[in-house]
Amino acid sequence: MYGDATVALVARVSGGTIVLPWEHDERPGDSRRILSRGAFAARVRQAEAAEFVDARPALAADLFREAGKAAEHPVQIASARLSLGRALTKAGRAGEALAEYRKVVTASSDLVDEHGVPIALYAARQFLKQGIADADVLECLRRTIAGERWLPPPALYLLRDLTVSLRDGASQDDSRRAAAGLLEEISGELARTEQALALKTDYPGLGLVPIDNPPVRQASTWVPYGTPAWLVGAAPAASGGETVVVAVRLEPTLASVEAGTVASSEIAGEITLKATAGADAEPLGLELPGLVVRFRQEAGAVLGEVRSIRSWSYAAALCLVIGVTLFGAYLLWRDVRREVRLAEMRSSFVSAVSHELKTPLTAIRMFAETLRMGRPTDAATRDEYLDTIVNESERLTRLLNNVLDFSKIEQARSTGGCPSPSRRSSASPPGRCSIPSNSSTSCCGRRSRSACRPRWWTAMPSNRRF
Repeated sequence: MYGDATVALVARVSGGTIVLPWEHDERPGDSRRILSRGAFAARVRQAEAAEFVDARPALAADLFREAGKAAEHPVQIASARLSLGRALTKAGRAGEALAEYRKVVTASSDLVDEHGVPIALYAARQFLKQGIADADVLECLRRTIAGERWLPPPALYLLRDLTVSLRDGASQDDSRRAAAGLLEEISGELARTEQALALKTDYPGLGLVPIDNPPVRQASTWVPYGTPAWLVGAAPAASGGETVVVAVRLEPTLASVEAGTVASSEIAGEITLKATAGADAEPLGLELPGLVVRFRQEAGAVLGEVRSIRSWSYAAALCLVIGVTLFGAYLLWRDVRREVRLAEMRSSFVSAVSHELKTPLTAIRMFAETLRMGRPTDAATRDEYLDTIVNESERLTRLLNNVLDFSKIEQARSTGGCPSPSRRSSASPPGRCSIPSNSSTSCCGRRSRSACRPRWWTAMPSNRRF
């Protein structure tokens, strides 16, 4: 687009605003006037009414053919063929539609619509919609991006989307690689266009030379801008009428300057972007704000040793962090597993106790209801029933006392102390666990886990594993 590869943008300034290259392109306005004049425009209106209002695509196709015959300009011909292909597609005549689209896709990229988008791109989109990614479509996209004019943003976005579709739909590796290379080129052009739009917005605040007819001639100022960085400067045009803004790419410019810099074998200069100049850097001047020259002393062995030590330090720190993290994860896993086991033990204990408590309660209730109904007639049977009730009540009492003892043991274990001796007699009934305070097998000694558990707990088949 420009003769020098380092030049990113050349644009004029009018009324304090940058006029970007595609904004003063006269082709979109010319196309708008061309498409709306003469018998061609009348035939197109009739064809569009038949296609969209009356839903008669076959009639619309005939009218678009007549419009093409009445066309006087290549823009009119390309537009009529594009509309004819659309109408033929709706009429179910896909073969004829593709023939018309192929005539449009091979047309010049200078034929644009009223928005500045090349008409050939619309035909290429129809091919890609039908899964046809042939050489004509690829050549159309190449021809569009290789033009000498700036493409407007809508055309660039459409071109990028079409190239992505072409790359994804290509059946051969060569075509896929060609589309990938073309996509990279289009992405670079699109990034430059977006940066130019941002420059247009930020230009008044860059503090460059006064824009229109400065009363006093000043030295030109070049300001770094954007990513990748541009050097933006403003200068009056040769005719003296309007200011021209020039943006050059900073990276290749600095590379060319550094290549020609004379330096000794020990001291080398490096031009770089920096907010403020430090002890090892000097500003380049008021005309180049933000650019400094930084001097460095080459000491290969020392620098290599420092880099090696720094790398080993980073690696050791990283290993330490990973080790601490893994150890913490192991501790967390162990605690979680222990809590899960305790939860399972409690659940099993509650289930076993509930089952053991139901048996005496059921017996007491059964014999009590029998006595209330007066079914036993002799005194011996009634006494037997009453003895059973008393025995089951005592059994229930023993079970509850065992549960209370177990609760005290668990409470003492969680607090780190010993459970207090039972207030009941040391001669415990059968099935109870007496916990002497001076026993070597008490909970404090922790010599045996089963020493602090009631006999009925270990006697249950479901709890023997605990």
